[in-house]
Amino acid sequence: MRPLVADLAAAEGFEVLPEESSTHAEVKLVLRFSGSDKAVAVASRSAREAAREWQRRTPGGLAEVCDACFDSSAPVLYVDLGRAASGPPQLMDAALSVRDALATLASAGPRTAQKGAMVSPAPGSTLPGSAVTFQWTPGEGVQQFWLMIGLWPGGDTLYSADQGLLTSAPVSGLPVDGRTIHVRLWSLINNQWVYNDYQYKAAGSVAPVKAQIIEPAPGSTLAGSTTTFRWNAGAAVDRYFLFVGLWQGGNTIFSQDMGASLEAVVTNLPVDGSTIHVRLWSYIDGGWQFNDYTFRAAGSVTPVKAALTAPSPGSVLPGATATFQWSAGQSVTRYFLFIGRWQGGNTIFSQDMGTSLSATVSNLPTDGSTLYVRLWSLIQGSWQFNDYVFTASGTQPAAQKGQLTSPAPGSTLSGPSVTFTWTPGSRVERFWLFVGTSLGNNNIYGADQGTNTSVTVSSLPVNGQVIYVRLWSYIDGAWQFSDASYRAAGP
Repeated sequence: MRPLVADLAAAEGFEVLPEESSTHAEVKLVLRFSGSDKAVAVASRSAREAAREWQRRTPGGLAEVCDACFDSSAPVLYVDLGRAASGPPQLMDAALSVRDALATLASAGPRTAQKGAMVSPAPGSTLPGSAVTFQWTPGEGVQQFWLMIGLWPGGDTLYSADQGLLTSAPVSGLPVDGRTIHVRLWSLINNQWVYNDYQYKAAGSVAPVKAQIIEPAPGSTLAGSTTTFRWNAGAAVDRYFLFVGLWQGGNTIFSQDMGASLEAVVTNLPVDGSTIHVRLWSYIDGGWQFNDYTFRAAGSVTPVKAALTAPSPGSVLPGATATFQWSAGQSVTRYFLFIGRWQGGNTIFSQDMGTSLSATVSNLPTDGSTLYVRLWSLIQGSWQFNDYVFTASGTQPAAQKGQLTSPAPGSTLSGPSVTFTWTPGSRVERFWLFVGTSLGNNNIYGADQGTNTSVTVSSLPVNGQVIYVRLWSYIDGAWQFSDASYRAAGP
């Protein structure tokens, strides 16, 4: 992120200083990625316009001014991007937001000066072909012009040249595929560079096509721990970004902006026969698109699921907080942990552990009850698991079924819709409710209630007949029930 922001800031006329020279900076920018849900900017009073511009450019972003937060006399902008830069599109959007904020701090030259402005071709128009002469006004007080033409804002991959005091430039080699062309006209005023940006539509029309991996063959087995990935150019693609990871869309092995390159050498690939996921991004007309691929890593290792090592399976947990640890297994690319009150349940804990080999779990029961732990292992694209049983710390109370309390058993129901309420019982892990027209039947209603202790049942008869209700309680791995009967509303 820092090199990208530095490049964009330099394009605004800023000189980016190394960190050790920051005390001499005229503007200070602090970037942070906290992983929080919201992006936040805090600015000194002299940078408040920068914070406002950043907030306008950042959906959901929050900005505030805090003069006492900074001891620098220079404008300071602190930006916490949170999770804003999780992929190439978000990375570029976040960097452009910061760029636009910094632009408010750039000098635009004396107020009597005037930047050069593009007059031909008309901004926003379609270019006539691959060769175009760009013309602009001389402005006022301009000492020098520089023209940049590229495939994204501020880009110069198509053309970049000093124009002196000339007010026109013939440019050839422009695309003729209908894509967006970005033009930046720089004006040197009072020894400071300022610019105007313009967009054009290239001549011609070519249907955009995302780049595709051509080598190694998609789905094939890689040759070793180092592989060169190559792709075709696609059509109307401006740049490429490559992810290599251990799950779809993952980038834990490799993540790099490839610019206009059509290949990437990737090292440190696993050699255990696991599945490798590759995502090739294509930047087309201002937006990122991708194609996904899978490969088999070189080598062959017998897959082994991760296994819990601590606490000892079957043991009594030490208290309301416990740290669960497990082995790495073999060919396992990520882990997921469930903890619940029945086999496969996850009502107490459920979390993707990534590549971590431990998890500290709090809020565990301390009632001596049985706890079920399921450790998932992602192996070659498929989730597998091992199950374990533990005993919660503390003393286990006597088991007690839930009992219906409202309406009072034996009473007459009030109408076709009634809310049934029951006690939570003791050591009950979940409830199930039957409502029927005969004992133990559920021809009117039958549903799992989880840990709820009430439910509203509708469509009850209103003909005065007997209604039977059975409340099931799941205790220590077995279902138990209590029965109640009622008189339906009606004659």
